[in-house]
Amino acid sequence: MRHWLARVLSALILVLWALFIYLSHGFSIPSLFEWIFWTVLLIITIVAWKKDFLGGSMFLFLGLFYLLIGWGRVNLTGYLIVPLPLLLIGALFMFNGWRLVKK
Repeated sequence: MRHWLARVLSALILVLWALFIYLSHGFSIPSLFEWIFWTVLLIITIVAWKKDFLGGSMFLFLGLFYLLIGWGRVNLTGYLIVPLPLLLIGALFMFNGWRLVKK
């Protein structure tokens, strides 16, 4: 069950994020940065599905990177909506990778 929880959450965040970007901006020049970030998230998700521990550490790095970039520019809800799910998914993937190595 834990094996699929991280995968389902990562796919869900990809779908919800793409839907949010498309409905708020569509495919336009101002939303280019958001689509690039979504593409990076897609690549990290693909890596995480194949290599749990590596993908989990990449999710954690992405969440911490967002916290560092948004420091002082983003309000509290921005800190909860974007990096918190990334950090949670990263922790779940790393736990799965650690559990597989331990066996």
